[in-house]
Amino acid sequence: MTGYVLARLNTPGKLQPEVFEYLERIQGTLDPYGGRFLIHGGRAEVKEGGWSGDVILLGFPTAQHARDWYDSPAYQQIKHLRSDHIGGDVLIIEGEPADHDSAAMAAALRAARS
Repeated sequence: MTGYVLARLNTPGKLQPEVFEYLERIQGTLDPYGGRFLIHGGRAEVKEGGWSGDVILLGFPTAQHARDWYDSPAYQQIKHLRSDHIGGDVLIIEGEPADHDSAAMAAALRAARS
């Protein structure tokens, strides 16, 4: 199943030079793991709740690819260039197969609850 890295990053004040270096180098760390940007700070329209910051969504062939990328020496070497200046939350999430059926999921959850 597809794997994702989802980040909600705080909106920085002034971007520091290290952040530009991070942006210049990150794709090279993603390529060996099949990672790509699906969302990179696009404008968010809040429909429910509150939200602040920027959304980053990376897609990988599997969640294990995402874990391997995050833990890789290449990414760990540059991560501080962003995290020292822009904090936030970063998650690795397993995706659903193309045939995911939420009604079947609800039925299984009901059955398990009984």
